[in-house]
Amino acid sequence: MAFQFHFPSSPLGDEFTLLRGFLALLAAGAFFVGSSTLKSSPVAKLPGPSAPSWIFGNMLQMVFPRVYGEFEFKWQKTFGPVYRIKGLFGEDRLMVSDPAALQRIINDRTFVRTPSQWKMGQIVFGEGSVFCAEGEQHRRLRAALSPAFSPAVVRSFSPIFSEVAQRIVHEWDKACSAGSPVRIDV
Repeated sequence: MAFQFHFPSSPLGDEFTLLRGFLALLAAGAFFVGSSTLKSSPVAKLPGPSAPSWIFGNMLQMVFPRVYGEFEFKWQKTFGPVYRIKGLFGEDRLMVSDPAALQRIINDRTFVRTPSQWKMGQIVFGEGSVFCAEGEQHRRLRAALSPAFSPAVVRSFSPIFSEVAQRIVHEWDKACSAGSPVRIDV
């Protein structure tokens, strides 16, 4: 007597059904191996907020807050200047707000950006940007830009920023004085 396995028929045939089952098992195995690897990361041991969703982690809170920075400031008060958040699919992400630590990370020769970080940096800041440069290129760009951002030069911009901010406040007050709802695109 021989045992025979019967799989539900598929419009593409039984081989496709077996392939789907194999791929599902492979994906489940990769998930468990990956999740155990992520949990053993030193970042996973840091305190941080709980994630409302495994799929989105804390990302929706950061991308779509009611008030910009609302969650980051709250988490920084709760967990300190270095804490962990959850990224997409449970990925642990390191959040650093300490200026000295950020300077060390950015200037450290061993700090390596992942390919996705490189791509995102190029999309946001543009290719060749000082924010995406590393090593000697970063030092050259920084040396060229530093005089424009000296404390004296930055202080000289203060009256300009103040004047423009006052004009904006005046325009917003004027728009809101009618007492009806106003849409302000910033």
